[in-house]
Amino acid sequence: MRIDLRMRLVMFGALAFFVASYHQPALALTVTISLHKKEILLGEPLLVRLVIRNEGSNSVQLNRSPDFGWVAISNDGKSFRRFHDQMRPFGKFRPCELVQGAAVTNDITVLYASPRVTTPVGSDLGLYAFAQTGIYYLRAGYGEDGEALSETVTCKVTSPSGEDDTVWRLLRENDSYPRLIYGALAAQAEPRNQKLDLLTSTVVKFPTSVYCHYVALALGRYYLSLPDSRPTAMVWFEKAATMTQVPFLREEGLYEWARMAPNPQAIIACELGLKDFPGSRYKEAFELILARARRRSEAKPLDQVAAVEVELERQGYDLVIQDQKLLSAMIQYVFAEPEEARARGEFTDKQMLEEQARRYKEWITQNLKPTLPPKTNDTPPPSEAVPTP
Repeated sequence: MRIDLRMRLVMFGALAFFVASYHQPALALTVTISLHKKEILLGEPLLVRLVIRNEGSNSVQLNRSPDFGWVAISNDGKSFRRFHDQMRPFGKFRPCELVQGAAVTNDITVLYASPRVTTPVGSDLGLYAFAQTGIYYLRAGYGEDGEALSETVTCKVTSPSGEDDTVWRLLRENDSYPRLIYGALAAQAEPRNQKLDLLTSTVVKFPTSVYCHYVALALGRYYLSLPDSRPTAMVWFEKAATMTQVPFLREEGLYEWARMAPNPQAIIACELGLKDFPGSRYKEAFELILARARRRSEAKPLDQVAAVEVELERQGYDLVIQDQKLLSAMIQYVFAEPEEARARGEFTDKQMLEEQARRYKEWITQNLKPTLPPKTNDTPPPSEAVPTP
């Protein structure tokens, strides 16, 4: 299970960001803003990460938005307007206490909002945040009155060309595009609709478009949120993992594909993730999934831990633990202590494996909760999940 504060929608790769921060001594808070790219196309999502860290000796109580941070945007570097992300769910914004050295992360996708940042004469881009090309200035802040601010970073918005221009003309007329990117489509009663089908066919028809990489990953997360659609989600994650337009989206696709796929595909995804993204924030997760997939592939009758893992995944447990302290505690209790007991002669090999399996199931069910749809073995071929033109 991933122990973090990010939403399912968010699509960040740790090495791909350009960071700026500013320290406010009065509050002892550091606000950092990161952009996934310094140059984007018109209508391309800009992914922004805010990190608010308590550098003081006293705890700080964070309440609801905007205490978790906000983004302000300007087209002249002087007059800033806060970005109002009206499509984004507010379930993430819960009170929390930041002790000394602790940090909270707030991921924001800048794409579609009200009011938009600029309102150029003759613009027909509706509520898209960046309604024209040019240089934009962004900064992050904490508190209603900006008690702590980050430094200002810039992002250049350019016009799409070639295939990207064709795709953008299709997407700008489809209001399901921003809703899909923000995860808002997941709340709809009907899992399929004409506009969603158009997005699907656009990705299939223009697989090398920058926009389509975002759509492919978002489709995977959309179908993952629907009942009985896990196989379709996995197909889209695999597609996002094999696309190369936006590296950090490929990294996210590899991670999602690895943790959902059967053993052979999981091994491929993890090996690619470790090879192509050696500094990935998913490095430990890739290594853990890879070890588990290889163990299952080579499993013997006595390998009861592998059987327990399969059972827990079928119940909806996400077994990828990213919190390092939690992961270390699990490894010590589940694996290290029985191995030490065997070394002391208290367990035979068979008894050690049985004890590890028992402890693993006990630890997971006591410390984690099912967060994924129950896993099944029904995986349709790509032709059934991804329409072809």
